[in-house]
Amino acid sequence: MTENKKSDEKRETAILVRLTNSEKEKIHEFAESLHISDASFCRTAIFEKIRRLNSPELYTNLNPGMDQESIGLIKEGLSLSKDIKRLDEKLDTLVNLFAEKAEGSLSLEELNKEIETIRKIVAEYKGPMPLSKIIKRSSIDKAKVIYILQRSFLFRAKNRGWVLNE
Repeated sequence: MTENKKSDEKRETAILVRLTNSEKEKIHEFAESLHISDASFCRTAIFEKIRRLNSPELYTNLNPGMDQESIGLIKEGLSLSKDIKRLDEKLDTLVNLFAEKAEGSLSLEELNKEIETIRKIVAEYKGPMPLSKIIKRSSIDKAKVIYILQRSFLFRAKNRGWVLNE
């Protein structure tokens, strides 16, 4: 499947990337100068990196003095292309989650706090944690807990319970 066909598909997955305010502002400025969204700019940058990692020979000619260590690092990076693709999908999901919640009654800051609360509770539990225990221990509304568990890439259902995604 080509990258163009992917852009026509509904993006259902997102990733969480923590940035400093200055990094976020730089990304926003570059994206704005290209008349694209911040997410599209990041997605494009990730796929450009994948292209460079998948075909280092096309880019090594730009720097003929590249040493063997650098070439080794590039080759090592080739194995990361699947992870980068998965992270791009997770980024889309997270962006969508935050956009939906921003329109609702819950602020992004509150949503982040509730996600972190649930993450800590599930992490401390040995094995799959039943939904009822997550709700009881978190003291968060059942609908919000279900929404977070189903929409966040941090969790996955396993054996009638919830565990952290690895």
